[in-house]
Amino acid sequence: KAVWANEENSLKGYRLEGITLSSPTVLSVSYYDSYDFLGKNGIPDDATTAYSETSGYGKRYGDDCKGQQTGSLTALFTDREYTGFIYSVLYYDDRYRVVQRKGNNGQHGTESVYTAYNFEGSPTQEKHVHIVPGQAPVTEVHTYTYD
Repeated sequence: KAVWANEENSLKGYRLEGITLSSPTVLSVSYYDSYDFLGKNGIPDDATTAYSETSGYGKRYGDDCKGQQTGSLTALFTDREYTGFIYSVLYYDDRYRVVQRKGNNGQHGTESVYTAYNFEGSPTQEKHVHIVPGQAPVTEVHTYTYD
């Protein structure tokens, strides 16, 4: 059983109970209930992962994220070789809808996704900002309408 240990370790913050592994290889990790994982295990606690209020998009509702996935790490492979991890941090509004997702990409840059919702809870607009070092940022805005 994997238990959250809130530490820097080879299991990306978790500890195993009831089993011992000699050389574990972590391919993916999910974090829940808090943002305690930030600043540890290769996930920075800086502007690239911090919530930033964006006009026209949903607003974060405090730190109440109990029961919600707040982050992830996924191993990145290039030509069958492990090259690092892609991380993502999720921020929620008062109805537990993801209003912002921040993280990195496989090109040593960052990804930011901002989402707006209508009263019924359906997404109405999503803005995706893709940044790669040495290139101009690419911003995509998708608008959704419903009958």
